[in-house]
Amino acid sequence: MDRDIRIKIANELMRLTEKLLEEDMPPGEKYYKIVVGDGPVYYSPTAMDGVVVVYEEGKWTEVPKVLKEEGYFLCVFDNFKDAWQEVEMIMDVDVKIFECEVDGIVGRNPDPELEPGNVMVERVKLTKMVYDRREDIAEFYEEEYEEENMME
Repeated sequence: MDRDIRIKIANELMRLTEKLLEEDMPPGEKYYKIVVGDGPVYYSPTAMDGVVVVYEEGKWTEVPKVLKEEGYFLCVFDNFKDAWQEVEMIMDVDVKIFECEVDGIVGRNPDPELEPGNVMVERVKLTKMVYDRREDIAEFYEEEYEEENMME
């Protein structure tokens, strides 16, 4: 798709979500960011136009200029349930969910393939890890090992 057309579409989508943003997103909610990685550096699980966004816990990450010019922003979730449902579709073993602070809320992400709680923002700060798939996997194998040993 031509770059100018993508910019026009993104601008129109942002305009259409402004009213929804005003009515549907009160300040002070908790937000959640899905990332992958083993820390202390994390990455967005998807790359837009080949650009990978890097996150560090406790530091602000801004939407890269090249993505902002294309009408893309950083994506977070305004509730844990939708973040969790999105995580279930990510195959990476290093996937994590962080509580985060956000700045520069643009609006709801109009992508119909994403969970409805997906919100576009200009800046994200990871504040507290609330889910780590590696811990789930470790617990699963511990339980399996205990069950096998109990049968012997």
